[in-house]
Amino acid sequence: MRADHSTTFLPDPRTFQRITRALATGMFVLLSASRLQAQDTGSWNREAARTYLDGRMNWWTTWPEAARDHQTFCISCHTVLPYALGRQSLRGELGEKAASPLEDKLVENVTKRVRTWNEVEPFYADAKAGVPKTVESRGTESILDALILVWREGKVRMRGWHWKTCGSSS
Repeated sequence: MRADHSTTFLPDPRTFQRITRALATGMFVLLSASRLQAQDTGSWNREAARTYLDGRMNWWTTWPEAARDHQTFCISCHTVLPYALGRQSLRGELGEKAASPLEDKLVENVTKRVRTWNEVEPFYADAKAGVPKTVESRGTESILDALILVWREGKVRMRGWHWKTCGSSS
């Protein structure tokens, strides 16, 4: 008998498996791309990376389709998460000592949504997308929120890991 997950926070096992597979696939692609890029260090342009990431994030935070209730914006897997992870990593490469204004805006957005969790609407709801979209949306958002916040606080540590070469010593 299938459990009723409509009132629980955790997604059903099949949804959780799909989310896990999607995140694993994304990480594999990200790590593979980083490894390929690291082999051609002559084309690495830190300023261009900053300009691209900041421009994309600025656009996303002001795009009406990304707007959500309580003056927040959607924490997307395709735009916001790469920005949150990549932009912070660029800081050392660029000699920056503090987070950029857009990084601060992102953390303020995530913090606001976490603090008002019972008041804010899910990014995608059953009413528009069908069951079990609310549960899937809440599950995905909670994982992304947690990752963004712990990454920002420096709680994620990869000893000896060099992000540009995917840990390779060559």
